[in-house]
Amino acid sequence: MNRYLKYEFVRAVTIKSTFIFPLVGIALSWVLAYFGLHDFATVAYDENGNSVPSLVNAINNSYSPLSIFFITIPFAQAFGHDYRDGTMRLTLSAFPIRIKVFFAKLVIPTAVAALMTAISLVGIWVIYRLFIPSPDISNALQTMGRHIGFTIFWGLLVASVVIFTRIMAAGIAGIVVWAAILEGLLGVVLARRFPKLPDYLPISQGMAWAGEGKTRDLIVIATATVLMVGLAGIKFLKRDA
Repeated sequence: MNRYLKYEFVRAVTIKSTFIFPLVGIALSWVLAYFGLHDFATVAYDENGNSVPSLVNAINNSYSPLSIFFITIPFAQAFGHDYRDGTMRLTLSAFPIRIKVFFAKLVIPTAVAALMTAISLVGIWVIYRLFIPSPDISNALQTMGRHIGFTIFWGLLVASVVIFTRIMAAGIAGIVVWAAILEGLLGVVLARRFPKLPDYLPISQGMAWAGEGKTRDLIVIATATVLMVGLAGIKFLKRDA
């Protein structure tokens, strides 16, 4: 397995876009953090009703889906480059155990996404500490962990779509369309007839879990991700390169 991981690691780190796109996402989160320092959305209230700056709210409002969009592009590249360039057959010839190739192509982008998300969130914390004298930092670490987890879920869904379509752009844009149109627009329309539907929309519930930490929301996004990755894995193992 080490040989498979090493191959994917070398492939990833030798491509500049593996770092360029996530760095764009990181920069966006830091810009939002800086300009949202004194925004009402980053203000919480203590037990006496006094307003206090909240690092948790700053993270929830600064680390946006737009940042996640860029940070998870390496997931699409892991499979998409091979499909686009017609090198998947060569990859599978050199590394014939497909299940190991599949997991290696998920593990390396997961590590990249976790690292880049952590850098983004730590940067938000530093910005807040520099400009806010005594921010409320309670529950900040748990919130950071959930945002890292949600970013990984998002990235795994991106990779799954690429495997289904064999088109890198479809994976990158597909989850955005899923979140914005299928869940955003159709979810609102259908919710009138099916009031419980919003409780089972994976991306929406994943975002809610990242911000609030409810177990039910985690179950929804985790279940959807496991199903998508499982089906994508079956397709990857059974379909010709």
